[in-house]
Amino acid sequence: MSDVDVLVKEKLVPFRQKVIEVLKEKHPYVIGIAESAMAGRKNKVGLLITENGKAAGEYTFLLDGINVEQVEIGVLDAQVKHPLLGEIKPYGVLEKTDLEAMLTDDLFFTDTFAALKKALPKMTLKFLA
Repeated sequence: MSDVDVLVKEKLVPFRQKVIEVLKEKHPYVIGIAESAMAGRKNKVGLLITENGKAAGEYTFLLDGINVEQVEIGVLDAQVKHPLLGEIKPYGVLEKTDLEAMLTDDLFFTDTFAALKKALPKMTLKFLA
């Protein structure tokens, strides 16, 4: 596994889970709505990590509801079943340095929404054809 693979699989996934736990504690209704909206749905979301603008790693997160069930390394695939839009194929593009900064930002655990407001502009949302 490359250092980017380790960053995504062994650091990002547990980090995301900790953020969800904080949100469950501080904003149970928000997570409750997300959990009920996604309950029983198997979806896939992609992530492309870049270094200096060039692809460094491709990942597919297999989701069961809002929980990451598995991460596929070296595969950029996405498939989200939306009740109104049908099937959409979203993936994010994020520079490795921005991901590293996010993973060390304690603001995610004290004020998650402020942290997201700071971090999301650094990610580009795209869709597979």
